[in-house]
Amino acid sequence: MIHGLNLLPWRMDPLARQLNEGGIDVLQVALSGHGEPGSLEQLKNASRERWLEEILRAYEKARAEALTRELPLHLVGYSVGALFALDLMSSQGNEEIRFDRMALFAPALALTRLARLTRLLGFLDGSRVVPSFSELGYKANFGTSIAAYRAVFRSIHTLLENGIRPKGIRTLVVIDPRDKVISYPGLRELAARQGLTGWRFLEISNSEGALSRFSHHLIIDEAGLGARAWRELGQALREHFAPADQV
Repeated sequence: MIHGLNLLPWRMDPLARQLNEGGIDVLQVALSGHGEPGSLEQLKNASRERWLEEILRAYEKARAEALTRELPLHLVGYSVGALFALDLMSSQGNEEIRFDRMALFAPALALTRLARLTRLLGFLDGSRVVPSFSELGYKANFGTSIAAYRAVFRSIHTLLENGIRPKGIRTLVVIDPRDKVISYPGLRELAARQGLTGWRFLEISNSEGALSRFSHHLIIDEAGLGARAWRELGQALREHFAPADQV
């Protein structure tokens, strides 16, 4: 399970508990620059390569455990976490990195025009920090570094250039269609264009959530979604990850 950009990793805990209730053990990945002491300085030196290496190490640990226990290995990624996991799978030389099933929450593959405006900041020094308007208590740092944004855009470019693969992994894509960061139409168009036959979209609304709903991007806990949507999401995840003989 991989968190999003400038999100405190432990904010993924409610989602992990949802999976635990469905009988799934979860290894949560904390990318450098997110929450630990000195994290802002690490974020100022963020790079695509560093985050891919961190995810690779976590994957190798999880794969070894899955093989030992003869269990399937799944991926849950939120926003940029989903992006970098897919980037790792599609990068040259990583053909052996595979998951049995995936759940991608608002994957950062097709950004809205609003989100793409951050490209205009590319002329700034990578250590510069842009203030974040994310919810207090969710963001790992007061802002996000230019270096981190560059890593994200480079990952998107590389992934789309390589092509997302493999194509047929059973994948649940969860998104609020009103997301102001990730383009829902863009995601559907991308899936069709790249022939991602295993992708199924789950439209979910955070209209009953208690948090700010300007971006409609925070869909990883009950506070963000509201009780009813949170229950619906839990049921969808249990069905998605249920063993084949229980479907």
